Amino acid sequence: MVPVLAGCGSTTPVVPFTLTCTTHRLVPGLLRANLTVTNQTDAAARVIIFGSTLERVRHIYPPLNLTHVVVHVAKTSQTYIGFVVPRIRSGKAAHLILRLQLPLPARTILVTNKLNVRISDWSSLDNPDCHIPTVI
Repeated sequence: MVPVLAGCGSTTPVVPFTLTCTTHRLVPGLLRANLTVTNQTDAAARVIIFGSTLERVRHIYPPLNLTHVVVHVAKTSQTYIGFVVPRIRSGKAAHLILRLQLPLPARTILVTNKLNVRISDWSSLDNPDCHIPTVI
């Protein structure tokens, strides 16, 4: 079970946070991603969106603080760029707009509330609800 990751194949009965997105191609070389992060916990919470795709962010609205999330699987780890989303009230959502530079490797964006995440296997980092395609 992966209680701290949301929208990424978690097997927990109630996912604490969800992340969905839609993408649109802009002028040549740029992609816009509209993200919605929802807090399904009983209290306001600060969350972090993260993933290798965020290395290509050229603009983010509203402006967010940069951070890093370390994902641990067994004895290996990988560090990802992340952005701290301010506290989201219980049952509410935050809306973000990203502009990303193309070409992008097809990857997903994830959400957590921890800077260090321990998971059982790398496939847990798949989020079909926020998949950023290589080409639109």
